[in-house]
Amino acid sequence: MEKNNIDTFEDLLLKSIENVEWYWKVVNEDLGIKWREPFNKVVDVQKGLPWCEWFVGGKCNIIDNIIQSNLNKHPYKTAFIFVNQDGIKEKLNFKELELKVNVFASALRDIGVKKGDVVGIYLPMRMESFVAIYAISKLGAVHVPIFFRFW
Repeated sequence: MEKNNIDTFEDLLLKSIENVEWYWKVVNEDLGIKWREPFNKVVDVQKGLPWCEWFVGGKCNIIDNIIQSNLNKHPYKTAFIFVNQDGIKEKLNFKELELKVNVFASALRDIGVKKGDVVGIYLPMRMESFVAIYAISKLGAVHVPIFFRFW
């Protein structure tokens, strides 16, 4: 808010409603999202609001923004904490997370998964499920979680 000379949350809310394109461009800049190909328009509502397109023309990958950027800055900082149903906690730093994601992505690539493919994930809520999601994303494929069960 300071960078954009906005005094109150109410002022920010009003400006975000009045100028949606400005707001999401500022959010994107503030978060430092890295784009493999820059977007040329923040939002396109020509087809109507339910079918609007965001960050038109841009391409990014979650791995660049979540793992890679943090790996370069602080590889041994905790990246991921998972607590299972029994209360057992597992932690991974960015270096460990990158290794697990790369191993999983390599295995997926070996069986033919490629950019644009859709991959269903049928795993219980475990740390490995999240590694799988990142690995699928790294390849540019789409993950579809299939819930194992609800507790």
